[in-house]
Amino acid sequence: MQPKNTFATVAMVLALVSLVCSPLLIVNVVAMVFGALGISQSRNLDGRGRSRAIGAVVIATFGLACVLVGAIVLLSVISAHNN
Repeated sequence: MQPKNTFATVAMVLALVSLVCSPLLIVNVVAMVFGALGISQSRNLDGRGRSRAIGAVVIATFGLACVLVGAIVLLSVISAHNN
């Protein structure tokens, strides 16, 4: 049996969970960390899991950006409403 890139798999699962649980920023950050570890581990596994780890980092970064943009929009709407 060939060795697996567990970090890449965990990163992808966490990245997908972060899309559902967007307000939990820690899930996005942990997914990005595991994605980076998966990319690093793929070098020792002849590239196995590299695309999954990169995809996880992209999804987690997108989720984080969406949460931040949403927070900025929400704060600007609240600020405009109070004035």
